[in-house]
Amino acid sequence: LTLLNTLTWILSYNLKKLFPIFLDNIDERDGRLHFVLSNIPSCKGKKILDLGCAKGRYINKLQEAKLPCSLYAQDLHDIFIPFMPSGLTTSCGSILRTGWTDGYFDGIFICEVLEHAIDVQMALQELNRILAIGGTLIIVDKNDSKLASWPGKLPEWEQWFNINKLNILLEEIGFSVEKIDQNVHYENGKNDNLFFGIVAIKIENCN
Repeated sequence: LTLLNTLTWILSYNLKKLFPIFLDNIDERDGRLHFVLSNIPSCKGKKILDLGCAKGRYINKLQEAKLPCSLYAQDLHDIFIPFMPSGLTTSCGSILRTGWTDGYFDGIFICEVLEHAIDVQMALQELNRILAIGGTLIIVDKNDSKLASWPGKLPEWEQWFNINKLNILLEEIGFSVEKIDQNVHYENGKNDNLFFGIVAIKIENCN
């Protein structure tokens, strides 16, 4: 636990250093935003969490869309909270220990967040815990098949994913993978297989 606390503090410190480069807006045509909007359960009364919200570029668009669901935003560092729009419930917490009660949310989306998880399996287990049975998990992240052509070296606190291995891990933890988009387009229409999207439904509690 002490090691986990130390690593979490280091990650939080790095996020604070990188704070100026985090974007606070996303183009409405961006495929990552479209993937979230088209798959999030937005019915009245549903509780939706943007975990790892940063400056709120996604959650702001969800609020602008006037979805009838209740929106929540959480990040590791409180430096991001002032960027959240009014009307949201906000919180600070790690993806490994979010602080929410069991089965609280109907939907969670994490965009370029899992790549920073200190322990990916532990992070997915925590997401399983705070999702209701039948709840939706949306993951948008980077494909490790692009590493060979990526200039330079990834930071120590970043990792990219093999989609098949991630799907297997999700299913082992208690999710059913319902949708995979192996090429989610992004900034200015870039369409080079860097980003993928996964929609998974919680079918059972993780042991």
